[in-house]
Amino acid sequence: MPITSQLIGNGITERISTSVSAPFGEEEIAVLNCIFKDIGQKSTFEDIAASWEVFCQDVLAQAKLPPWDKFVRIYADGGWADDLPEDWHQRWHEIRRPGEGAGRAIKIAELRYGLDSQEWFAAQILQSIEIVRKAIARGDTATTALMALELGRDMTTATLKFTWEPDALLGKDTREKRRDAQQKSAQVRGGQKQDRLNKVRKAADEIWERHPNWSIAQVIRSIKKQEQFNVIELNTLRGDLSKPEEWSTVKPHKKKT
Repeated sequence: MPITSQLIGNGITERISTSVSAPFGEEEIAVLNCIFKDIGQKSTFEDIAASWEVFCQDVLAQAKLPPWDKFVRIYADGGWADDLPEDWHQRWHEIRRPGEGAGRAIKIAELRYGLDSQEWFAAQILQSIEIVRKAIARGDTATTALMALELGRDMTTATLKFTWEPDALLGKDTREKRRDAQQKSAQVRGGQKQDRLNKVRKAADEIWERHPNWSIAQVIRSIKKQEQFNVIELNTLRGDLSKPEEWSTVKPHKKKT
């Protein structure tokens, strides 16, 4: 039973894909059944949630935030104190001091680090995991499905944000700087082109004043002999000096019809 692994996809979606191909005998089928059973045991909600809980709890601990489900006193500057009595809900009007609030880690994370910070996502994901667990325990299939989808969305968003956002923002900044540089370069090139055009046409008019019957080809040959113009390509000069009746101060101008 050939088992092969290969990289599929590209860029940030590049990943390893493992495939099992025929022929399948009894032994091969038994191996496949073991693989599927192992996948089923490991790919449970609790298995996935457990690894995320460990990571998110560590994020909160490193930020010195309270456990995600604990209500604490919160100061206006994002500081907090774990000094609320058990009946604080009933006595909040008595124990609350000016400028203070009460809440959990997600509120502190938003105050300190902002919405969508790593700390905020950690608290949000831990909160969502518990909501899904409660919906499962109630046997509420519809709510479980909805909350699990939202939890998966938050997990995916957090993964993309904190894995790829720095590089993505760097790329955006680079593109914006490149666009600005290209615009400035185009402006410089445009100014240089106009300056060359003015000088070449002025030189052509000076030649036509001395030789009014000369053709453009003769004027170009004369201009090319001048040191300041000898580096200009012939095709460029031909383009600059085309239709002299429209720009020359010496040649008769075409009348507009």
